[in-house]
Amino acid sequence: MNANERLLSFAWIAWDILAEIKKENCVLTSQNILTVDPLYEHVSNVVTYFCDNNKEDYDETIGHLTEGASGLHAIKRYCRKYKGLDKLFYVLCKWGEHQRLFEGRLKREHLCLLLIQYGLGYISGENIRNYVFLEQVI
Repeated sequence: MNANERLLSFAWIAWDILAEIKKENCVLTSQNILTVDPLYEHVSNVVTYFCDNNKEDYDETIGHLTEGASGLHAIKRYCRKYKGLDKLFYVLCKWGEHQRLFEGRLKREHLCLLLIQYGLGYISGENIRNYVFLEQVI
């Protein structure tokens, strides 16, 4: 192979071309879109729909996590910094309830703090990707 040549996977070339076309179409139609990843868009829409359809419970759960004596300052700070993290915390709490995780000592706050620690890269292991997606908030 010549030093000036690059080998590219066909699937990624097609993905990049389709993503670029989608971006151009969004610009031409004046659509504000944050991503060109359809899976991300779909999951985000499902999470938003779930939170909106359970608004009263969502408000109560997030209020419990961020306000009053039981509210944890770390959860509140990260929710302020990262738009939509509160919705992810709500879905995580509902999943935890469904799995009956909170019948013992584990609380909703603990699960949310574990997600923050994972996002900061503090939790690692053989079967866990070491991928930092949060920045420390002081």
